[in-house]
Amino acid sequence: MKYNFDEIIDRRGTHSTKWEIDTAHQPLVPNAISMWIADMDFAVAPPITEALRDAVERRIYGYSDNEFAEYKQAVSGFYHRRHGWQMNLEQMVYACGIVPALSQIVAHATAPGDGVIIQPPVYPPFSRVTSDNGRRIVENPLIYENGEYRMDFEDLARKAADPKNTLMILCSPHNPVGRVWTPEELREVYRICHENGVLLVSDEIHCDLLREGETHTPMLSLFPDAQDLVACVAPTKTFNIAGLGCSFVFVPNPELRQKITDGIGELIVNPLTTEAVIAAYSRCDDWLDALRAYLDENYRFFRESLCKRLPKATMPRMAGTYLAWPDISAYTTDTMALEKLLAERGLSVEAGVRFGAQGEGFLRINLACPRSYIAKAVEILADALTE
Repeated sequence: MKYNFDEIIDRRGTHSTKWEIDTAHQPLVPNAISMWIADMDFAVAPPITEALRDAVERRIYGYSDNEFAEYKQAVSGFYHRRHGWQMNLEQMVYACGIVPALSQIVAHATAPGDGVIIQPPVYPPFSRVTSDNGRRIVENPLIYENGEYRMDFEDLARKAADPKNTLMILCSPHNPVGRVWTPEELREVYRICHENGVLLVSDEIHCDLLREGETHTPMLSLFPDAQDLVACVAPTKTFNIAGLGCSFVFVPNPELRQKITDGIGELIVNPLTTEAVIAAYSRCDDWLDALRAYLDENYRFFRESLCKRLPKATMPRMAGTYLAWPDISAYTTDTMALEKLLAERGLSVEAGVRFGAQGEGFLRINLACPRSYIAKAVEILADALTE
């Protein structure tokens, strides 16, 4: 194998959020395995390390700029090459992260008291950026049946028809349930929002992390000039550079784009981040392909190991992300208590209820790690549930 994803890299003592604390923000017990927060335990692609080393060796880290052709060509070239999306770079707004950008979008595209539609079980910051801005959380829960999740379009249409609900945040691919939405589903979501005057914001941060044979459809590739659509992407999950702080928000509506730009404020561009992004988007496709193949095997290994030790457990078909979402409700529905017990035994994962009441009975487990971690995690989980 050209890239050694089995390598164990000790991240303790490096100020790593994932490896210093558990889900409840308590210190990890000695020799614990951390599989909660969504960053990977793999070394980044060599071209990124080389680009950062070259930048560090310049020895001056002053004010920098990303408004130059090589940077923009690297970003747009990657998404065209990988997803067939011809970006309109005039629509692009830079941000240090998608969650801060979502907060600005909610703040500037809605009014206090407005409803923001989300689809639980879903990434918790969607709720947080809503409530922190004095807006109402409006739930359009996903439907789980026959081992797969789908959208409840009838309920979405009812919620969107309420004039007090003015914005929807879509997770595409969906975190934590792993759905990669089809073009037909995406068109229907947009149709409902468009006909009811609801701004649709599509968070696509996991779009590059798909199982073999799956295809992500960027929302703006379907509706490139829609004035009531915003899309968010980033290299951070894909290339394991979340700590470098970089994301892109595409806003076709020029008035809203200016409001979001003003809200984000003048960013100090990190010169190291700039070099890492160029390298990631222009020179790391083969590493990404190898990563995806390794993640595919991790999913297979986790599913088979889990079913062997816990035959009553099931797992939805995970088409995207590197996050497993096993249903262990046949053994327990109190996943908060289980989360605490597992942390005490040396395994840090997340209770599904953290993603909404609909997640009770599920766990979210980060599989972007050496396979040896997964083997140990299954043993700890199975022992905790069968004693």
